[in-house]
Amino acid sequence: MNSLTPNVIIDPPTTLICKIAVVGSGPGGAITACLLAEAGENVLLIEEGSFWPLESCEPFSPAEMIQKYRHGGLTAAFGKPKIQYVEGCCVGGGSEINSALYHRTPAEILERWRRDFAVDGLTEKDLLPHFTACETAVQVCSLPGKAPIASLKLHEGATRLGWESLEVPRWFQYQAQTDGTTSPQGTR
Repeated sequence: MNSLTPNVIIDPPTTLICKIAVVGSGPGGAITACLLAEAGENVLLIEEGSFWPLESCEPFSPAEMIQKYRHGGLTAAFGKPKIQYVEGCCVGGGSEINSALYHRTPAEILERWRRDFAVDGLTEKDLLPHFTACETAVQVCSLPGKAPIASLKLHEGATRLGWESLEVPRWFQYQAQTDGTTSPQGTR
């Protein structure tokens, strides 16, 4: 088995020895583990949650929330104010449950990090080759056709309220549907 061949250990032994362990299979962990493996390292990627094939449940259903979200999607932080949030607990982490939304780090955040932490080479121009490599590797794209009705309704409501509404690129390939819309092809 080469270093880029995944090996899922369903019933792991009580002790595993490795040189590099990456905890979490979300975007940060997955990319880190991939880059280390491509550099020839033997990497152990540890994920608390389970692996669920795309066909394991209907997308965006209550069953998917129970499968993939921590606490079935019912998580709260108590304080002032009370905050409700969702967190992935599955292979793919937060990106698996947030529809694989993709954002480049905004320029103002990069500038703040550069200034506050004295990091050189942290401009949009410096990071462009890295952004592009990530976007190519995970096939980031926008909808190739008409948006689904639910998305159009959200856009209409936001516009009426004077809010900005925009499409966020995702880590998916799309396929055309008979109604002229598109749907995720299931590549992730």
